[in-house]
Amino acid sequence: MTKLNFELPTAEELGRMQSARERGLGFVRTELGIDALPPDRSAISMLQVLVDRIGDSEDLLWEPLGILFGDILVHEANFRWMFIDGDQWGRRIALVRQSDNGETQMVNLMLKLFELAQSDTPVNLRQMFDSYTSPRSAE
Repeated sequence: MTKLNFELPTAEELGRMQSARERGLGFVRTELGIDALPPDRSAISMLQVLVDRIGDSEDLLWEPLGILFGDILVHEANFRWMFIDGDQWGRRIALVRQSDNGETQMVNLMLKLFELAQSDTPVNLRQMFDSYTSPRSAE
């Protein structure tokens, strides 16, 4: 098994994340007519409206929406944005947290959202949030 290396994002990577976040917020403004999203679980229903509207037709929106949803997990569930290196996918962003028993939980949210959309599986952000924040998921 390949050992994964977890690193904090570089300034350049943070800039790319911020650009994606701003694209997502632009989509929120255009589609929902609101200027900002709260960084907590109250924004999930608003993001769900957007997810339901785009389906699998707008591949380029999954990254920005994944960043916005990930920001909620950072705020609510003690995840951190990290870059991961060491497997066949190369350097990529993911959400990472340590459980109480020391295990590392990793979520590649953008890939997960994209794969669900491409497989015609409904994307349910509330269900995903609950699965990542339940006490069982932190074990």
